[in-house]
Amino acid sequence: DEGEMKQLLESLGRVNLAQQEGETYFESHIFFDAGVRNNKISEFPLILVSLLEETLGVKPEHCTKVVTPYGLKLSWGLPSYKTKAKMIFSIHLKDNTLVKNKKRWSQVMYMSYVLDFLKDSATNGGESYILTTDADVMFTPDSVEALLDLMTRDTSIGAVCARTHPMGYGPLVWYQVFEYAVGHWFQK
Repeated sequence: DEGEMKQLLESLGRVNLAQQEGETYFESHIFFDAGVRNNKISEFPLILVSLLEETLGVKPEHCTKVVTPYGLKLSWGLPSYKTKAKMIFSIHLKDNTLVKNKKRWSQVMYMSYVLDFLKDSATNGGESYILTTDADVMFTPDSVEALLDLMTRDTSIGAVCARTHPMGYGPLVWYQVFEYAVGHWFQK
């Protein structure tokens, strides 16, 4: 929903500001299943795009639009108050007539994007890290740095995960606390 999208964009905005103080370069890529059909953008990506100026300070019309084998890619350079390279923010819109839909195919597509395109332009001495989240997850630059710190301290580590805490109150949230804890302890 719109609230979750806004929360995600605000988290990315905080990372953008923090990265300008550090040495790490970040990019953001959001994938939408059924995000476009016959070059017509669907409802949910349009909602996300409508929040960009308020949350990230970029005008929707200032995007770079590229037709891709999977559909469409919209990209912006996020505002930077230093001369450092701008953080790239991209929305990948899958056309389900071109690529299978569902989460697993998004993951395959994302990994293909990283392996085929990003590895050639990787900074940090050729190291690249991927942070994947759902739209309803709020994160801070400190939490991202903590995960990166774990990865860089021990090169034998291939993946790390953080514990997710649901927001809100009431019986549904109590159930989510239990479900997330079980998932974190037993599945990850």
